[in-house]
Amino acid sequence: MKILLIDDDPGVLISKGRILEALGHEVVKTTSATTAIALLYPNGDADTSIDAVITDMRMEGMTGLELLLFLKLRKTELLCLLHSGEPTFREQGRIEIDLKEEVEDNFPFARFHLKMEMGYIQRFLEEVKSRH
Repeated sequence: MKILLIDDDPGVLISKGRILEALGHEVVKTTSATTAIALLYPNGDADTSIDAVITDMRMEGMTGLELLLFLKLRKTELLCLLHSGEPTFREQGRIEIDLKEEVEDNFPFARFHLKMEMGYIQRFLEEVKSRH
């Protein structure tokens, strides 16, 4: 399975990428959501070789939630996993958002999990595999 892994922490990106590769997956790694969009939509068309997206929530420039919104507007069929070290999100004085509720209510193609635990990621990837 080909997975796009996004995290602005290079150490996390490398370690999680290695684990996913050890599990037999091909992993494309990037540290930003904007670069992820370029990888997902080269020349404006969807890259159909990518099977799933795993993204961090808090990143510079564009958050993981903003990436999900972009994908929703593009009518993605990719399953996405948003993970965060915190259950809520508040940016620049806006209302605090419950991330699990936000993802479940507004992004049917996405899942949310607190922290990036490999057991949950494996279950998520099994769900992706079952859809192919």
